Amino acid sequence: MKSLVDNELVTTRKDGNKHWYQLNHAILDDIIQNLNIINTSNQRCVCKNVKSGDC
Repeated sequence: MKSLVDNELVTTRKDGNKHWYQLNHAILDDIIQNLNIINTSNQRCVCKNVKSGDC
């Protein structure tokens, strides 16, 4: 959980002796958008020029 907080994927607040965690939706939306860009093939996709087994 500490690494999620340190990397701002979740936020935390302390309430007495309990910690409450919440997803950082802005960061997660950016991650999802970038993963979708990587995963979407297009005409300029560099992976189309790589022979099978070369990577």
